[in-house]
Amino acid sequence: MKGGKLHIAGASNGGLSAFHTAARYPQYFVSVTGFPGYLPHENESKMNALNPLCIYMHVGERDVEWLTPIQRQSELLEQKGLRVHFTIEPGEGHGIQTLAGEGAHRLFDQIEQPARGCN
Repeated sequence: MKGGKLHIAGASNGGLSAFHTAARYPQYFVSVTGFPGYLPHENESKMNALNPLCIYMHVGERDVEWLTPIQRQSELLEQKGLRVHFTIEPGEGHGIQTLAGEGAHRLFDQIEQPARGCN
């Protein structure tokens, strides 16, 4: 927790929920992570609400249903000037195994990033 704010993250439906919650209550969060996940039912005000947050979006290279919408949304958010970190996980499908087990440290490293300025 940084300055009384939290990090929110989730995978799949949990990722959709994390983005929805972060856009609805941005004052409570410093970052949002989807692995995979993105803002469902995007609209201008919800996307703008994410502006103060560090945004991390992961999607598997073989995730045929989620890859295109997540990549498109990451580009839209970047065009709006938001701080987005978009990663396509090579060889992965919807359940991203490279972020499980020993790979989970990458998610935890992201959580620490906002303390260093969301680089």
